[in-house]
Amino acid sequence: MLYGTPQAGSNTGGAGLNITSLEAGQNLTLLDGTETVVSGSASISFSKGFHDAGQYPITFNISGCSNGSVVEVQVAGADVAAKYLTIATPGITSGNGAYTDSGASPFRRILISTFAAGDVPVVVATR
Repeated sequence: MLYGTPQAGSNTGGAGLNITSLEAGQNLTLLDGTETVVSGSASISFSKGFHDAGQYPITFNISGCSNGSVVEVQVAGADVAAKYLTIATPGITSGNGAYTDSGASPFRRILISTFAAGDVPVVVATR
């Protein structure tokens, strides 16, 4: 799903939409390959669960990018598009990549900064 899509959850983001809270032992599909993606597209955002918030890092697993799309992991203190900052650009090998984030920022999302034709980005966050 793309940024700004309403989700299940009780955390109200900057746009007044619910945002999923990712707790330890859960995963969340940020992009499932069905979205119409272009350069600059962002995934849905999510919040790091408040229970054990300082523990349990989040791993972003990326697939479907064998043609050279560039994927960035972004974080923010508030779920406002302009406040997201890139903390990592995971390397993509044979279409796949991963990044583990142990930071304390409450909100996260994925940005496709460069989209390559033919790619079908799939990104899953696991905590």
